[in-house]
Amino acid sequence: MSYQDIALRIFLALLTGLLIGFERERCKRAAGLKTHILTSIGSAVFAIAGLNFFYEYYQTYAGINPLYIITAVATGIGFIGAGSVIRSEQGVSGLSAAASIWIMGATGLAIGFGYYFLAIFSVLITYLVLIISEVVQKWRDNKCAVKKARQ
Repeated sequence: MSYQDIALRIFLALLTGLLIGFERERCKRAAGLKTHILTSIGSAVFAIAGLNFFYEYYQTYAGINPLYIITAVATGIGFIGAGSVIRSEQGVSGLSAAASIWIMGATGLAIGFGYYFLAIFSVLITYLVLIISEVVQKWRDNKCAVKKARQ
């Protein structure tokens, strides 16, 4: 893999993490800009390193499988995401932060493995979901506030 290809993959991971992280910061949510950028870039690095190692040492280490990288990253990022979930008397919060961190890990892996369309399309869909869910939540909260005021 050329240095230009590696740089492109890392740069795309940065951009996708930036987009979702910015949306999370805008809404003042847990796990913001830095978390999403670093998760995406880190996953891309794991994927790139795994692919390069696989191609370079395939003959020597025939049992190496880049799919192990995916499972390790998914598990590790799930653990990080679990740290953003907070349970209190009011309920559970941070689930969206955990899910967005997890999708950035998957996106970083996709970029690292060279699946650019998959990564960019999934980030755009994730961004739309986060924006639309915020609008729906505000609408629901306003509707509930009006209903309570009438009672």
